[in-house]
Amino acid sequence: LLQLLQHTERVIPRLGARGIANACYGIARLRFAPARATMRLLGAEATSRIEEFDAQGLANTAWAFATLGIPDHRLFNAIARESEQRIGSFEPQGLANTVWAF
Repeated sequence: LLQLLQHTERVIPRLGARGIANACYGIARLRFAPARATMRLLGAEATSRIEEFDAQGLANTAWAFATLGIPDHRLFNAIARESEQRIGSFEPQGLANTVWAF
């Protein structure tokens, strides 16, 4: 798993919004404690590119950080702003997951 995290860190700048959200979600599903540094890098990239995320990507990213207990106020502020803009495109489960994450 450590090699996979190292590879993920190297390719973060090349990931699209979906790739970032999927990486966050996958790491959170594993609940792999050494991934905190990777998550911080993913969070910084997500924050800078938040307008590229769709509703599901916003929900999955918020859920992942909350599940792992990683506070990232800049990311959550960006998710909140973008979610407000996209509120009509959230599926009920995604909306529930986003609200739970906050």
